Amino acid sequence: MSRNAHAILVVDDDENIRTIVDLSIRTYGKCEVTLASSGLQAIELVRQREFDLIVLDVMMPDLDGPATLTEIRRGIPNFRTPVAFLTAKAQASDAEYLMALGASNVITKPFDPKGLVEALCRIVEA
Repeated sequence: MSRNAHAILVVDDDENIRTIVDLSIRTYGKCEVTLASSGLQAIELVRQREFDLIVLDVMMPDLDGPATLTEIRRGIPNFRTPVAFLTAKAQASDAEYLMALGASNVITKPFDPKGLVEALCRIVEA
């Protein structure tokens, strides 16, 4: 992978979703992808290296997406990495809540793989 490739962390407890997002990003976005299956794993990865974007599933056991983001911010001073949330909840109030947490985008499942990558690329290229 090129040194100029964007590094994206994808966090989802569903292995199928992780695989689809990973393949989509690698196919359409040509980015470096790191996968995590839990919020706790994501926190450890963010402590070890910097990412250009974090994609967080909203509903995960133990530590959901919003709680994961809160813990990352608590542990890393001046955390500024953009975050996009993936959610099965399509209600406007859910999206408003996630945007109020500082999300750069809220993407509902199911998603179009190419559309997902286009939305993520807009974030990392901004």
